[in-house]
Amino acid sequence: MQPKKYNAKNINRLIIGVVSFGVGMALLIGKLLVFETAMILVAVLVLVSSLAKAVTAVVTKPRQWRLFFESLASMALGGAMLFFPILPQVIVPELFAVYLLLNGCVKLVDCVLVIRTKAENLLLSLVPCIAYFTFGGILAFSPLYYLKSVLVIIGIYAVLFGTTYILDFVRSIVPEPTKNKAKRYLRISLPIFLAAFLPHTVLTKLNRYLMIQQNSVDDFEDVTQKKIDGEPDIEIFIHVSSDGFCVIGHSDIAFEGELLAYGNYDESSSSPIATGDGVLIIAKKESYIPFCLEYNKTTIFSFGIRLDEEQKEAVRKRVQEIKSELVDWDPPKQAAQKAGKMEEAKQHNEFSSRLVEETGARLYKFSRGKFKKYFVLSTNCVLLVDSIICKAGTDILSLSGIISPGTLYEYLESQFLRKDSMVVTRHVYQLEHCSPSDTKDTPKTEA
Repeated sequence: MQPKKYNAKNINRLIIGVVSFGVGMALLIGKLLVFETAMILVAVLVLVSSLAKAVTAVVTKPRQWRLFFESLASMALGGAMLFFPILPQVIVPELFAVYLLLNGCVKLVDCVLVIRTKAENLLLSLVPCIAYFTFGGILAFSPLYYLKSVLVIIGIYAVLFGTTYILDFVRSIVPEPTKNKAKRYLRISLPIFLAAFLPHTVLTKLNRYLMIQQNSVDDFEDVTQKKIDGEPDIEIFIHVSSDGFCVIGHSDIAFEGELLAYGNYDESSSSPIATGDGVLIIAKKESYIPFCLEYNKTTIFSFGIRLDEEQKEAVRKRVQEIKSELVDWDPPKQAAQKAGKMEEAKQHNEFSSRLVEETGARLYKFSRGKFKKYFVLSTNCVLLVDSIICKAGTDILSLSGIISPGTLYEYLESQFLRKDSMVVTRHVYQLEHCSPSDTKDTPKTEA
């Protein structure tokens, strides 16, 4: 069954690609003139929309004073952009500098983790770290001097991003005779600050639809759809909720009856900078998914991938490589029980302890390798998933070094929209519609 709204979604991606490509070329050619014109248009748009919201807030009964004051703040911002054009020229490079310095901090943490774990060549993290800090620091203290350079970089990024979306559209309508070959294309993904919240945006859209509709949600384009009969060979899960840390999301992967989830599940090893011991969960999908839905109150988006025998064997080999680095680890409750400390065991109710108790999952730490230490911005759940599915020929590459569940979702969504891609199913699991038995089949999504 072909997914509904398939062509419309691809056309939307084509439009985004063309617009992005056009904006990028305009910045490369016009630079400051294009930037200044764009800022004036944005300022006018902010002023007009803010004024409209302020009037609406006053004439509506009861009056919406919060919206009114927010509109006044937006009007002040629009006015500052319009009458003080120097502000955007300073702010844009400064924001870019902050982005570079953030990446430098990520690479600095990676350097420390590499030194501690001896997992890979230190230069792979050290050189980008120095580069990010050097250029970020220079840009932060000389924003106006380097504005043209920043606009060129943004223009190049926009052109490459637009090209990625245009090629996605071309591949969606032109069958690839080598579709099952393991290939990794260079992809330019959404900026991390947009991609990070993409699953939450889709969740908000889905929840709004479910609240309005009283019948089946088959017409909602991001719910359950299948391009093939039968089950996929790999299923990738992206967990997201409406609030808390899970707004950013979490991901895990199921292959040949085993679900693998990676994270910092040993809370005692956590640090203030979101690092800690890497822990791998190996569980059954039929028990793990309902448990996560109940415990974390999340919605789970899943994408299924179809593999040929050569790809399956490559993935099996990669999973075995990961398992060869594992050592058994007991969560606090189970460790206390084994030590005969039953009173202490009763005090533990964290995720890892309850997961083992209620699902029979097995937990492991890493004795060596890059996953021995977890870091939320680099060596995270998505990196583990990518390290497995890359053997099947995927193209999730992040130039910034930061990869999020949103980046993964954006990639899988684009691949699902292609007729001949390896991504062949898309499901949604929600608490009120999912039980252990439901996970064996397509989950129900009626409101």
